[in-house]
Amino acid sequence: MNRVTKKELQELTDMLNENILKGNHPHETTMYSINNAPCYGGWSLNNNNDSKTIVRRLPPREFKRVLQGMLIAFGTYYNI
Repeated sequence: MNRVTKKELQELTDMLNENILKGNHPHETTMYSINNAPCYGGWSLNNNNDSKTIVRRLPPREFKRVLQGMLIAFGTYYNI
């Protein structure tokens, strides 16, 4: 198994943001960001001003799978 990097997670998050903005959800203007705090359990997905947690803190591999699952739901990600 390969190590999951911040760059990988950021690329998946950017893909998610692109799908939201390109018209799949025209009334949604929220941009998502990732946040890492190993002392609290790992990575989380938050809205653009970090006021709401979308995905609770998860270890990197699990968090990557969640992001991939969100992209599959959009129908834009097939490389698993």
